[in-house]
Parts: sequence; C-alpha cells; structure tokens
Amino acid sequence: MNSSEILQQDNAAIRCYLESKDAKYLGKLYEAYKRVIFLHCLKMVGHEEDAKDLASETFIRAFDRIEGFKLGAPFFPWLMRIATNLCIDHLRKKNRHKFYEFDERHSAVAIENESESKESVISGERIIEILKKLKPLQKRCFCLFYIHSFTYKQIAEMTGYPLGKVRSYIQNGKRNFKLLMEKQ
Repeated sequence: MNSSEILQQDNAAIRCYLESKDAKYLGKLYEAYKRVIFLHCLKMVGHEEDAKDLASETFIRAFDRIEGFKLGAPFFPWLMRIATNLCIDHLRKKNRHKFYEFDERHSAVAIENESESKESVISGERIIEILKKLKPLQKRCFCLFYIHSFTYKQIAEMTGYPLGKVRSYIQNGKRNFKLLMEKQ
C-alpha cells in the first residue's frame, strides 16, 4: 500500500469515527500503528514497561483530541509527534528525579581534570553552582550530554534544536564550565 492509499484509509477511518462515534474506527488506527508507536517509545526511553505505558498514553491522547485533527493531513506524523512529546516529558521527569537524587545523595563527585590527568574531588554543591552560571541552552544540552549520557542526536530529538546547535551548546558549555571551575 502506498502513502496516498494509507492517507486515504486513515482519513476515512477518522471521518467515519467523527460521524458515527463508533470506536471500531479508532480501533483500526490503533491496530495499524500500535507496534510502530511502541517501538518508537522504546527507542526513546529504553525501558519496555515505560514504552508500553507511553504508547498507550499516545493513543489515549490522540483519540481524546481526534476531533481537532485536520482531515486530509497525514495521521501518522501527528501521532508520532504526540508519542515523541510524551517520551520527552517522561525523560525530563525521570532525569529531573535523577538530578535531585544526585544533588541530595552525593556530597562530592570525582571528575577527571583533563589538563592534569588526575582525579580531583569537587563538591556536588559547587558543581550545581557552576551549572547555574551557564547560559540556559548550554546548561540544558551540557547536562543532557554529560550528566544523563544522551547522544547529540537524542538531545536534538528531545529539544528540537538542530544537531549543529546541540554540538555547539555542548562544546561551549564544556568550555564555560571549565573556565568557571578554574575561577573558583
């Protein structure tokens, strides 16, 4: 089936649902896209149970908002955007929780000092203070990369920034973090 036929089929199901309010038409959309949405969520969050929950939530949100869907537009990209946004929100909440755990449980963090090639101990509070001084976009990308270990590509997908900007924010954040650390 080509993309034009899929578009027509999806829009026909949505139109039929809007006219009849019969959930079987939404069931057809669910069956058509449940696996690909689950795999997308799994790729983004990396945890099977969370991915199942997020995929289910994607369809719940989509079907709650189906009346606002513009007929004639492709359904799948709209559905993927909902899934992506849910995954990003999930990761933000999860990472915010990890960051707070880091802040509360660790009084000191060992980081490698590149210029001296030896390990030095820096208090977690000092690191937090230095991070607060970074520009917001640099801080966001820097933390996602160095603290949460996301790749450039994952950060670009999560934030919506172009890949080149993500690289720039991380590199500038690293340089500024190092300069601020040396000043203290």
